[in-house]
Amino acid sequence: MKKFFLIFAFLISYSFGFANENLSKLNNLYLNGILDKDAYFSSLKNLGINTENDIFQNLFDLFSDKTLNQENYEKSLSNLIDLSNKKNDISGDTSKNEEDVSVSNSISKSYTSANCKGDLEICAFFKDKIITFTYDEGVVKWSEELKNELIENEINFAKVAKETFSDIGDNRFESTFVILHKKGIFIKVIAEGELTDESFNVEEFSIRVDYDDLAVILLTEV
Repeated sequence: MKKFFLIFAFLISYSFGFANENLSKLNNLYLNGILDKDAYFSSLKNLGINTENDIFQNLFDLFSDKTLNQENYEKSLSNLIDLSNKKNDISGDTSKNEEDVSVSNSISKSYTSANCKGDLEICAFFKDKIITFTYDEGVVKWSEELKNELIENEINFAKVAKETFSDIGDNRFESTFVILHKKGIFIKVIAEGELTDESFNVEEFSIRVDYDDLAVILLTEV
C-alpha cells in the first residue's frame, strides 16, 4: 500500500501554473487584517467560489492552521473555481439521464486490471485489486470500499472532495471522484465506459493530476 502512495510525494512541488492574481491580492489583504473574514468570504464568492461547501471549508481550515501554505492554498482555490464552473455534478446529471435510461433495481459489476500504462507503483497497486461499480437510476458509481481504503490508508489524503457523473454522448460516460490532498492538490480518479439499454460496462480508469494522467488502467469484468 505504501509503495502506491510514494508517487504522490512529488505533488507537493508539482507545478500547476500561476494562481489567480486576484486570489493572491485577497489573501494578502485578509492575512494583513485589512479584510475581515466576512468581507474575505464575500469577495471569494464574487470570484465564483462557494465558501459554504465542504471542499472550501477543508481548504480554509488547513490554511488557517498552517497545514497548507499560501501558495498551495491559492493554487487549490484556482482549481476549485475550475471545478465549480463544471455543470456535471451527480444530481444534475441524474435528472438528465433519467430521461434516457431508467432501471428499477441497481446493478453491480466487479472488475480487475487487464493492462496498465503509466506509473509502475500505481499499476502494481491495482494489479490484483477487485473494483466494484454500481449502476443505479442512470448513474454509475464507484464503490465506497475503494474510496474509504484510499482515505484511511494515506494520511496525506484529506477526504473525497467531489463525486461526479457525466453522460458524454454516444452512450459514453465518465464517473469521477476527486481526492483532496492535504497540500491542497486535487487528484481525480476517472472511470470511462459505455451505457447500454439496461446496464453498463466500465472499460478503463485514469488517475489524473491537473491535466496529466499518472496512470491509465484498462479493466476486465470478473
